[in-house]
Amino acid sequence: MTDPTPTLPEESNLGVIVGALTGAGAVPEGTRDMTILREHLNPYVLTARPDQTLEQAAQEMVERKVGAAVVLVQGTVVGIVTERDVMRAVARGLVPWNTSIEEIMTKDPLFATPETDVHDAITVMLDHGFRHLPVVDEGKLVGIVSARHLLRITESSS
Repeated sequence: MTDPTPTLPEESNLGVIVGALTGAGAVPEGTRDMTILREHLNPYVLTARPDQTLEQAAQEMVERKVGAAVVLVQGTVVGIVTERDVMRAVARGLVPWNTSIEEIMTKDPLFATPETDVHDAITVMLDHGFRHLPVVDEGKLVGIVSARHLLRITESSS
């Protein structure tokens, strides 16, 4: 595992961007009157490499008190590994010290931009059944948001 400070990818082919793009898969900007992710993202993203072990990922997530690690190859987001992935792997009988992150990670995860509306990000997470969403700006990983944090924001603004 690496330092929790943001790691900045060099390439922009990171999957489907939620927010600022137009066209297929993009959520139109300004569709709700709410704050944007830039104001609420966590810039301290735990990152990992695909060749690291499940054991290493789990230990780092526990030590840093986070529920996900964004998986990078040469600065490019290639996956995300979460607490749920760890639990599924253990339930399948995989051996944590012999299982690579690549074997269990969600490959090519969806992600948001800093300009994505908070409600739109929540909708994407609920619709797709996940709780963590990397935030990418101009091809660079700049943060992560969690459903719990975003729901608290919307609750306090109601």
